[in-house]
Amino acid sequence: MTRMTITAEAGTHFAAHSRPSFIAQLLEAVSVWSERAYQRRMLANADNQLLSDIGRSCAEVVSEAYKLFWRS
Repeated sequence: MTRMTITAEAGTHFAAHSRPSFIAQLLEAVSVWSERAYQRRMLANADNQLLSDIGRSCAEVVSEAYKLFWRS
């Protein structure tokens, strides 16, 4: 693993890793899950005109909108 030290103005040293930490990966996953949940809520609230405009049926929307947030 490559490790590089970055010095801030106050003299604090930060380690930058070539691979994201567990916490960084967890935060990224939570961010993705949150975005999926938001998009699915918006999709579930779309009216028939919007569904027609985007070329989706009510059945497709129901199937997508009620997926668990961690499912892509």
